[in-house]
Amino acid sequence: MLLLDIYDKLYIYAGDMDNVRLDQPVREMQAWMKTTQNPHYEGFFVYGDRKGHCFTGPVDMSVRLQEMAQHILRFKPDWATSPWWNY
Repeated sequence: MLLLDIYDKLYIYAGDMDNVRLDQPVREMQAWMKTTQNPHYEGFFVYGDRKGHCFTGPVDMSVRLQEMAQHILRFKPDWATSPWWNY
């Protein structure tokens, strides 16, 4: 049996006026995640008020990329190297 470790890994940002109407499936996914068990993880969802398809959250893309890099460094395996961080 394959168990996926998703805890603390799903951060979803969606505009509530998505051009291709992806906000509704995101809301359905959020509702489903609230029902998960063993492990239970509700995820992290942010909806942008009157934002479209490319909404990346309340910060600009450069800040989002820094947050992603820090998350990768925090959770990388002990054996993994990160020479890409030294720029």
